[in-house]
Amino acid sequence: MGTAGELGIPAHSQEITFTQLIRLRWLAIFGQAAAVATAAIAGIDLPLGLLFTFIALMAVSNLLVDSSKWSDQARGTSQLALVIVSDVGRVAFTIHLPPSTCYS
Repeated sequence: MGTAGELGIPAHSQEITFTQLIRLRWLAIFGQAAAVATAAIAGIDLPLGLLFTFIALMAVSNLLVDSSKWSDQARGTSQLALVIVSDVGRVAFTIHLPPSTCYS
């Protein structure tokens, strides 16, 4: 079995890692959307547009990562790292929103 990526991860193991990441991200997308929708229904004042924009951006990036264009290429550790870094950046930005953005 050949290896892929800079770290010498076997190609099969790397595909499993990407598949698991994609599934985990879809679960996070649906969970976040459900949490924001539930909070809105409960009357909690949140910046719904901003939150749903972040959720939509994650969904779009998930579709791009899982698209056939990316599937035809060997998915290297650099693509995996890029996805994880973008997720961490999105969460960090959301956490550091000023309270006035989230609460009236």
